[in-house]
Amino acid sequence: MSISFQPHPATLGHDHPTLSQRPSHAATLVFPALIKQLVYSEIGSLWVRLALFNFERIDVMMETLAKLPEATLSQVRYARTLGNSAILHTPVVDQDDHDNPLDEFDNVSISNSEMVLPWECSITLAMKLLPTLRLRRLTILTPYTGELAYKGVEDLVQEGSGWRELYFVTRDSTMFGYEGEEDYENACVRLPQPAVWNSILRSRDGICSEGSVTIYRTMKPNVPPGTVMKRKLRERFEQEVPSDDDSWDEYGENEDYWIMSEAERTKEVLVIVKRGPHVNIGVQSKPEWLFGQTWAHVQQRNPDPLRTHAEHTCLEELDWDEDWICPYGCTRGENGWDYCWHLLSDVEAQILELPWTE
Repeated sequence: MSISFQPHPATLGHDHPTLSQRPSHAATLVFPALIKQLVYSEIGSLWVRLALFNFERIDVMMETLAKLPEATLSQVRYARTLGNSAILHTPVVDQDDHDNPLDEFDNVSISNSEMVLPWECSITLAMKLLPTLRLRRLTILTPYTGELAYKGVEDLVQEGSGWRELYFVTRDSTMFGYEGEEDYENACVRLPQPAVWNSILRSRDGICSEGSVTIYRTMKPNVPPGTVMKRKLRERFEQEVPSDDDSWDEYGENEDYWIMSEAERTKEVLVIVKRGPHVNIGVQSKPEWLFGQTWAHVQQRNPDPLRTHAEHTCLEELDWDEDWICPYGCTRGENGWDYCWHLLSDVEAQILELPWTE
């Protein structure tokens, strides 16, 4: 069972039925109600634990899940989203007007602030605002490549919460071969993987936690999106760990020419992160500056009128690759981005590891 959430369902590229094709008003009302009652009487809320919830963007995912009662939210087990960050906007408090700007922050919103600053909210930070979420598996289809994809995985390994397993899919292998930028203060140093990520996970959860980080790549280059989810079409990937200190110090400074070659660079990647079965996957810490305590604070400061600007910021300033986003389940239409999540049914079964397909 797969349920998709899009912010603008009216823009989906489906033909509307003609008048002769439309069901009667009575049937429209009665049959869904009967089916709903029948399903609920048979399995109750069990379907929530079995359904795969698809989300068009991280902010759509957060808004949808934040509206659920905590008892229901705690039963959601499978979620998949496109992208691993969202562009939000922070209202700026004038320090000259307030002795302690943080004390006045809760009273300021986008609508009454003279100045706002766009900022990138990663899914790692966003999910800290849903402390009752306990996913068995979170699947992220990221449009990022290279350093941005690498940093996305590293942040989730270091601080991710709310999920037992992470499936992180990226379209190519450049995250394991990009050249480090020495002059960039916040550059993410590339290290041999998954050895270092496994070390980070052991330090975080304990040596005996039974957690792991495993990397898979497709056997062939230039494959259709989602191919790496098929077990028979992928193979494990491990980078060699340097044997001396000098090699460690220089690792990642230069481009890995083998990985960045056309035949290797264009192989799709799946990173699987598994937390141990007895590890507490709940939120352990939350930054004080992260918009208060709930996602509702974020919504209050980011009303719908600014969504268009936020999407524009994502695509233009953060260099999202529109050509790659489309094959993963969206089409470019007159009304903007229309998502239909048309991954193959057998790929869907691989994600859920359940006996049925869509």
